[in-house]
Parts: sequence; C-alpha cells; structure tokens
Amino acid sequence: MKPLKNISGLSAWLMRISLLIMIMALFSEEFMKFELNTLSFYISTAFIVFAVLLFSGGFFSAPLTVVSSLVLFALSVINAVIAFNGELELTFVCWILIASVCTYFLTHGNK
Repeated sequence: MKPLKNISGLSAWLMRISLLIMIMALFSEEFMKFELNTLSFYISTAFIVFAVLLFSGGFFSAPLTVVSSLVLFALSVINAVIAFNGELELTFVCWILIASVCTYFLTHGNK
C-alpha cells in the first residue's frame, strides 16, 4: 500500500496543533502562577513562547519554525533526561514524544 502523500500538510498542522495543546496543558498552570522568582516559571514561559512560535511559523517563514523547534527539542531532551529514573514512565515517554515532533520540524521546516 502506498503512503498518502496528499495529506502530509494536514499531518504537519495536526502535529503543530497537538504540540501547542500539549504544552499549554503541561505548563499553563505554572505560567499562570506568575512567580518570577522560580526557575519553573521561566521554563514554562520558554515552552509556551516557543510552542506558539512553532505554530505561527507555519504561517510565516521556515527559520522561525526551525529555531523554535530547536529550542523546544533541547528543552524536551533536558526534561527527558531529568525525568528518566531507570524505568519507562509516562513522563519520560511524553518528553521523548515532544522531542520527536520537534525533530520532525527541525529537519523539515515548513515543507
């Protein structure tokens, strides 16, 4: 069976939307606390800002998509390393999944 190449644009947009929703679900509570003296606030802010930039990069230029996916990839890998405790847990898998989606946009841009 041949792959459906006609819907590759739709799949890229579904990944953008899903990534944005997932990051908002993970970090919106910490972001809304607005505690400027905590590191978790700045990490949450970075995730939210770069997820919005990756989403909006689909409407604008490829460098915006590539740079924001690079930052999100790096943050996700760092969080995956922190979450890994020798066992396969949902938190670790979630960070690896986010890093995988970011890798796609890092390598494909807006194609």
